[in-house]
Amino acid sequence: MAPMRAAFYGSAYSYVASNLRKGVGGFIAFGSAATVGALSDRYGRRPFLFASVISNLLPPAVLAVPGVVESYFWLYDVLGALGSFTGGIVFLSFAYTADKVSHEEKAKAFTVVGAMIPVSFLFGTSCGVGLQKAFGSAGPSYIAVVLLPCLLLYISFFLPESCKRGAEEDSVDSSLDDFTLKDKLMFLY
Repeated sequence: MAPMRAAFYGSAYSYVASNLRKGVGGFIAFGSAATVGALSDRYGRRPFLFASVISNLLPPAVLAVPGVVESYFWLYDVLGALGSFTGGIVFLSFAYTADKVSHEEKAKAFTVVGAMIPVSFLFGTSCGVGLQKAFGSAGPSYIAVVLLPCLLLYISFFLPESCKRGAEEDSVDSSLDDFTLKDKLMFLY
């Protein structure tokens, strides 16, 4: 995305725009992570996985629209920063793993999920570079367009919900059952 950003903003402001997007996105993720986590505990993980997939893949998918790169590249940066509201799929992956894996197997499962993060960055970057060489600067955007509906269909039909919706789960520690959503949010902040 750096060459497209430099072509749109100019080489002098490309670095500023990139860091502004990352800074604003990080601030939004920090401010919303506890809220999204508590809400996904209460209403289930799947709606928030939907939102996370959309918020992560919509910015590059928008660049596949003709004319956006040349005239509206700022839209990519704004959507990318705002997409940080969901906290990214990483946090929900850990929560989903905690819900579905037995206590004895959690250390192994968290290790695998944690290892997938750097692997995905390495693999994703390599694929992005290869796609840019093969299809030009919009190559990664075309993959985002294909992945978006595929992942949404996968979540809809093949990924089981890991939380009880609208009801508190049975817990060994009854003191946690007395906390309301508001109490959990206040505790997290």
